[in-house]
Amino acid sequence: MAGMAAIAGRRRAMAVAAAVAAIGCRGGDRPTPPGAPPDASASPAHALASAPPEPRSPAPAPPAIAEAAVRGLVDAWARAQADGDAKALSALYADGCTGVDRTGGRLARYSRAAWFAARPRIAPAAARRAVDGLRVTAGAVAAVADFAWRGPVDAVRVRLVAARRGDGLAIVREELGPADVAGDGAAPVPADVFSFVVTDGGVPYVVVDRTAPRDWAAGPPVLVSRAPARALSAARLDALPAPLRAWRGKAVALFRPAGAPCTGHVDGLYVLSGFEPPAEAENAWSTMEDAAVAADIVRTAPVHWLVARAPEACAGALWARADDKNLIPRAVRLPEGDRPDVEAAATEHFRKLAGYRARQRAYRRAGRRHPWDAAAGGPLVVVFDDPKVGRTFAAVTVRPGRECGGWTGSLWALFQLVDGGRRPRLVALTDPREPGPAFVPQTLADVDRDGDFEVIGHGALAKLVGRTYRTVDRAALPALDSPCAAASVTR
Repeated sequence: MAGMAAIAGRRRAMAVAAAVAAIGCRGGDRPTPPGAPPDASASPAHALASAPPEPRSPAPAPPAIAEAAVRGLVDAWARAQADGDAKALSALYADGCTGVDRTGGRLARYSRAAWFAARPRIAPAAARRAVDGLRVTAGAVAAVADFAWRGPVDAVRVRLVAARRGDGLAIVREELGPADVAGDGAAPVPADVFSFVVTDGGVPYVVVDRTAPRDWAAGPPVLVSRAPARALSAARLDALPAPLRAWRGKAVALFRPAGAPCTGHVDGLYVLSGFEPPAEAENAWSTMEDAAVAADIVRTAPVHWLVARAPEACAGALWARADDKNLIPRAVRLPEGDRPDVEAAATEHFRKLAGYRARQRAYRRAGRRHPWDAAAGGPLVVVFDDPKVGRTFAAVTVRPGRECGGWTGSLWALFQLVDGGRRPRLVALTDPREPGPAFVPQTLADVDRDGDFEVIGHGALAKLVGRTYRTVDRAALPALDSPCAAASVTR
């Protein structure tokens, strides 16, 4: 366990703050893209950096964990829950496991002991619940089981991450979250109007589709990085639906938070697979050659993205659209401290929101006495100016770090300045209680040209839904790590 804890510590030190903002490579490595797709339409535009590899004894990847073994683990988990058998349930978890609770508009990370103390409050009435829609992905070292833990009137989304333990499996991460809710009133934004952009080693990729099946990948994948785990495969053009295949060679405009758009053509389609790996995987990969690690990343990843490579000159872009030569109206983000009166007023308004007060009450019930946002360094405020119409907006965000120790929270809000007098007055444009997952807005842009700004962050999009803004889309490759493994945090 000490070796894995050391690896986990090193991994956290190198972790990227937001996976969709920059798919980082250790030491600045820039991977050679996979070979050209079947029609040879894509030619690699960048080469592998010549940094010397870490010394390791190359080894092939062992066989993948059997899906039947993962399903058996889930069955044992559900049976222990239904029987209320705490001893049987505890036996399924690794010593350094991490529990993550995303229900109820919060984010809490727990060590093993704290997780078992909290679980009765997190998932009550287990005897009346059942596993629904189980989906399994499995690599050589780790496996992922995603399912709904469904009761008579509600459902909880569950993700179990398991790793090899002797001849069996042990749960190294358990994550509970709200079940997906359809029909929130937000019309989907077509990919040619708005697409997120990720950057790998200085090369931007337009995210065309985030539901790509693994068999869209052609040929062996290329390793991008081990921590975070990223692998890139050429896409099989003959397997893609026609609208996605049409992205090959498409003219695009890519937008950074400020400045003129960067235009060009995408010159290849790829499948990106990735996640934050558990320490057990990093430990095993340290003795495996790059090709074997890349193949294992593809096998283990619970999601895959179809991406289109854009010109390197467009690196740093947040989002992209098919280039239709029309100007996109945008607000200007003001430098920090440029409007201290608005920043102070926004913070004051934020702390009066019903969502803020509810989180403070929950924080007090968890035994904490200081303001709940203090652990995250307080609210982050950004101010935007719309010079065309003369409007001013302020966005306030609190996002928790990666610390373990139970309850923490997150919240964001968007305000518009309605009175710029000596005491600026603002009106909230987001739901005062639950505006959707928190993120830090980077730009405001009218991407669908309906007269209302969309709010865009690194891998996040908020739209006007009815009369309030709401986070309607998030793009982040999943976290499968166990950040509490190296900590002995209890409550």
